[in-house]
Amino acid sequence: MESLAEYPNTLGGYQGHDDVGRPVQIKIVGDYALTYWADHPVKEVKVTRIEKLTGIDSARRF
Repeated sequence: MESLAEYPNTLGGYQGHDDVGRPVQIKIVGDYALTYWADHPVKEVKVTRIEKLTGIDSARRF
């Protein structure tokens, strides 16, 4: 998480789009998938979703 704060332009392991079509990054951190986007004008990282990976989702990390 600290690296994301330092380097908000870092691409996640996956990319997608949110409900309004904004490009978002998805980063796997331990047993969780974090969905975020960098809000450059205000120098913030907006985390929009945190999901716990379970079962088959956990296996997909490897």
